[in-house]
Amino acid sequence: MTAGIDAVAESVAPVTGAAAELRHWVRGEKAAVDAVNGLAPVLAESVDRENRIHRPARRRARAAGFVLALALTAAVVLFVQWRFAVIGTADPTAGWRDHVWERYGAELRDCVLRADRQDKAMLCQVFDPEPELP
Repeated sequence: MTAGIDAVAESVAPVTGAAAELRHWVRGEKAAVDAVNGLAPVLAESVDRENRIHRPARRRARAAGFVLALALTAAVVLFVQWRFAVIGTADPTAGWRDHVWERYGAELRDCVLRADRQDKAMLCQVFDPEPELP
């Protein structure tokens, strides 16, 4: 019986040492957790201060980026319209502009050049006794 008790005591002895080591480890980890919990408000305040400092700069950068993108888009749209005439321009003459220019363009050009040379306004009359309809 004594041998059995001694055997149990020998097998339990390392458990006591392990329990002491575990208790020491838990105390160290609790101290580390307490330190982290103590730093959390300081870190949160630091992040909040950093956000307050840089928030206006971020807003300005976003606004500048938006304005730049808008300007580039407008420039591209104007270039495409100028180059390819995606949207047709209005013809208030209902097709007569080409007819008048083909028929009377040379006379009008001469009259405008004469007025420009004389440096005064002139009345350019174009008379066609038998006009051709388009």
